[in-house]
Amino acid sequence: MKQVLLGMILLLGACTGAALSPVHDPLQAVQRIYTLPDPDFGVFENPERRVDYYTPRIVALTAQQEACYKKKFGMDHLDFNYIVPGQDYDISDLRAKLLRKDGDDALVQVNFHNGFSPIEMQFHLKNMKRGWLIDNVIYGESSLQQDLTHPCGQE
Repeated sequence: MKQVLLGMILLLGACTGAALSPVHDPLQAVQRIYTLPDPDFGVFENPERRVDYYTPRIVALTAQQEACYKKKFGMDHLDFNYIVPGQDYDISDLRAKLLRKDGDDALVQVNFHNGFSPIEMQFHLKNMKRGWLIDNVIYGESSLQQDLTHPCGQE
């Protein structure tokens, strides 16, 4: 009986999004998202997991936008995700490299092909008590921060 109860407790912890151990390397913080063949979209889409990957500022901005999307459009999630741009994906030639690390700030560049399209994204990270967390993502002329602070429903 004790073994069954322990197993249920461990399973419940895994299902409820128990906090991950802090990541002490900014490159590793980004690399753990890009598990191939399927990137881990849940790190942004799941609020319980989001706190293990993003700064409190991004978590709060995302929650505000999600509330707006729920109210305005009846959607339970945002219609964008800065893991892989676009609706469909077929990732190949994945590369990630640390461009800069200055104290508690770092910049990681991720390059890959999505189908035939080359993609370059830059992840800005901050070293916090919980390890390296994503504070912004730049893709072309767009950024996660910009999209999260843009008035909901306005183009």
